[in-house]
Amino acid sequence: MATPVRRQDDGGMGSLCYRFNPDQWNHYQITAEGDHIVVVLNGETTLDIHDARFSEGNLRLQYQQFPIAFRNIKIRPLP
Repeated sequence: MATPVRRQDDGGMGSLCYRFNPDQWNHYQITAEGDHIVVVLNGETTLDIHDARFSEGNLRLQYQQFPIAFRNIKIRPLP
């Protein structure tokens, strides 16, 4: 069963609620093109922003609330 998760800091976009499936593999699709970042979690867009602070830099995978594992990570250039 999916659990609603409320973001603490949503960049001024209002309170967002999205579904995270605990104890299951969740599917993230993260697209970063220049300053445009889109995050899709289990088919639902959870973030779609333009922010020049993130237009370049390192890729970091983390989650701070509990242990997390990653699998099937694919990084590919945009067309």
